Amino acid sequence: MYQRNAWYCAAFGETLKNALLPIAVLNERLVLFRRSDGTPVAFEDSCAHRRLPLSMGRLDGDRLACAYHGIVYGMDGKCLRIPGEARVPPGAGVLAFPVVERHGFVWVWMGEAAAADARLIPDFGGADDPRLETANLHLKLRCSYLLHVDNLLDLSHIGFVHATTTGNAAVVEEGAVTTECVGDTVYVKRRQSDIPPPALFAEFGGFTGRVDMWQITAWTPPCHVRLNYGAVPTGTPVPAESALYWTNGDWGFRVFQCSTPETERTTHQFRCIKFDARGAAGDRIRHYRGLFDQVSLEDAPVLAAQQAALDADFRRSPVELDSRIATASDIGPEHMRRILARRIDAELGRGAAATMVAE
Repeated sequence: MYQRNAWYCAAFGETLKNALLPIAVLNERLVLFRRSDGTPVAFEDSCAHRRLPLSMGRLDGDRLACAYHGIVYGMDGKCLRIPGEARVPPGAGVLAFPVVERHGFVWVWMGEAAAADARLIPDFGGADDPRLETANLHLKLRCSYLLHVDNLLDLSHIGFVHATTTGNAAVVEEGAVTTECVGDTVYVKRRQSDIPPPALFAEFGGFTGRVDMWQITAWTPPCHVRLNYGAVPTGTPVPAESALYWTNGDWGFRVFQCSTPETERTTHQFRCIKFDARGAAGDRIRHYRGLFDQVSLEDAPVLAAQQAALDADFRRSPVELDSRIATASDIGPEHMRRILARRIDAELGRGAAATMVAE
């Protein structure tokens, strides 16, 4: 089950060129492209005639022609011309989805078009900050989007899965964790005091002694997560609680994540990291980006194995964990799943009206 009346990331703006880009979202095949003026467009990826994917077709200005019989569509999805035919049947066309490009992400509304409201697009302000370097990654994950969001809300794994980059044992053992809900946004805050810096912070942040650190995760429905990592040398004043959300101290980085469902068991991870390269350039920047990508590539096989284990257990749901051990770190993911279930039920008419995403 998905929340359909919501915005989902379908591409990074930088990868959407003047060409046809196929992608599946919520089990639906889409084709994305740009109009001649640069405005993004999303159609169902299926010709209204013989169902050939339109992503195999050809763009000609503001017209899209199917590769099979040359049927031409306008930018609103309406059929404009059928070669060899004198007229176009009334109502002929393909489904066009509302699209907005913001903060470097291309957002597609997968539900009722009349309900599309750009104010509900996640607040990813900062993802397009030109003062910071960017590390973008689109990765196909072999797991449910819920498992990926669980992973982002429960960072107790970083001392083990990411022990050579963003975490170490002390990050987990010395972490003080608090969880709170503000409207339908879930915040998980982790703080550590007087610990050795993880490898990535020692290398990029230049920390040579012990540090105080924080990792803040904020989830907004249905599958969007912002993370903030920060650190200061132990003994240095730590930013006030309210400032911890989006300050990095002496060094850190911000992460903007979209866990877009492709199918029930596969997910598109769109990840944008913003970081201060401290004057680095060329190969050094590429090294930074490679290590950030390593973090996601370390998560991928863990999530795939977790999904495979769920699929193999016929007694349980393929997406519900039904854990036999409960930990304090589960609180954030549990809040997320309850909020999302309520919103899906409301959309299906099974519960109270859905609340808007808190800004």
